[in-house]
Amino acid sequence: MAPHGDGVYWKGVTHNGPVLEPITQAHEKAVEIVKNGKFLATLLYEWISLEKINSVPVNKTAYRRLSVPNCLVSISWPGNTHSADKVDEARSLTRQLAARVAGGELSSKNQGYANYGVFSFSFLIHRIKSLILEWIFRSRGRPRRQGRG
Repeated sequence: MAPHGDGVYWKGVTHNGPVLEPITQAHEKAVEIVKNGKFLATLLYEWISLEKINSVPVNKTAYRRLSVPNCLVSISWPGNTHSADKVDEARSLTRQLAARVAGGELSSKNQGYANYGVFSFSFLIHRIKSLILEWIFRSRGRPRRQGRG
């Protein structure tokens, strides 16, 4: 998708499964972006069963799960050019592609997989810490203080 050092901008968006019109519109936009020669565009659709994933209660995982499939939209560019203008342009193109994947406008209802978003990392770290502590207390009981030796 993007070799080390290259620029990349990701956005997750939900979709309604394999529906021809939004897929075609997103593909046509991706081709248009790539033809410009400035950016590479990638659309990774997840078409997997979500039944098992969503059988686990939400408060028992570090990730926000969705009842509909996801698509990772990626815009990348070669080289170590990470100017604000380049990132802003990539962000705009990513949003345009994501809107087409979603079949219209973007909203909080079709926000994709949380790990692709801006605010996910701090939440993820907090949730992982909580799960680790819960596991420690359940599997080993409360940790005992070690004497100094």
